[in-house]
Amino acid sequence: MKGDLEQILAANLVAYRMERGMSQEELAHRAGVHRTYMQRLETAKQSATLRTVDNIAESLGIDPLDLLRPTN
Repeated sequence: MKGDLEQILAANLVAYRMERGMSQEELAHRAGVHRTYMQRLETAKQSATLRTVDNIAESLGIDPLDLLRPTN
C-alpha cells in the first residue's frame, strides 16, 4: 500500500533513536539534516532519499536496510 514504507521508516527511526537516547535534534545534526525534516520523517509526512536513509543509518550505527524492514 502507498505510504507503507514511510510508516515503517518512521517507526524504526523513532525506535532506534530512542534506544540510543538521542534527541531528534542530535540525530538530525549527525545525519546532516534539519530537525524539522527529521520530525517529518518520524511522522511519515515526508519521504526520505536513499542517501538520507544511509546517512541516518550511519549516524545510528546500523545497516540502512534495518530502517526499512517491518518489525513485528
